[in-house]
Amino acid sequence: MRIKSVGANDAYKNNKCKIDKILYRKIIDTINKKLIEELFRKNKVRLPVGLGDLVITKTEISPTIKDGQLIIYNSINWAETNKYWKEHPDEKKFLIRHTNTTIYRIKLYKTTRYRNSIAITFNPSSPLRRELAKKIITENYDTIYEKDYKYKTSDG
Repeated sequence: MRIKSVGANDAYKNNKCKIDKILYRKIIDTINKKLIEELFRKNKVRLPVGLGDLVITKTEISPTIKDGQLIIYNSINWAETNKYWKEHPDEKKFLIRHTNTTIYRIKLYKTTRYRNSIAITFNPSSPLRRELAKKIITENYDTIYEKDYKYKTSDG
């Protein structure tokens, strides 16, 4: 069974308010910007109705050997790879990877009420992921390790 993802445009079609689509999108965009600002300021945002927390976490990664194969978890640095390919057009199979050993994630930690629900998911948008990457590179952004985060039912 495939579950359809619902976004702001779908929510607009089902809204009971009598406002136009442009104003509706401005309201949604403003709320999302404030949510992102709060997320970057505190590394965590408590979602309403007991849905859970949006949390920015980090994880240490290192290469491993599985079934005799070297597995490298670092993502491909496409800017450097494309630059290398322009300088060396005959070596198109060569990929340059990021050298950092820490990966950052924006993750939804659901409350126990919704923990087993497959209908509630969170996929960070590309602008949100780019903003996090920019903060990590330019501002020495830091957060907690994923293994150390424990969902708490209160802010205390």
